[in-house]
Amino acid sequence: MADSLEEGSEITLSAGGQEATFAPPSQVEFEVKAEREGPENGDGELSIEVELEWPENATDTELSIE
Repeated sequence: MADSLEEGSEITLSAGGQEATFAPPSQVEFEVKAEREGPENGDGELSIEVELEWPENATDTELSIE
């Protein structure tokens, strides 16, 4: 995915025989979250979420993350 973003190419995600292709515009909202879920005094689950958001009808295809 990172290579596709850097090249300005479409991003195709595949899972379970299904496929979705996206073409992010030059301006996107970029968000990173680090989370821990589970009991306070026991083992939990750690995760990092990376999210890119843009308007569905955006037409620009050059990506720059600010």
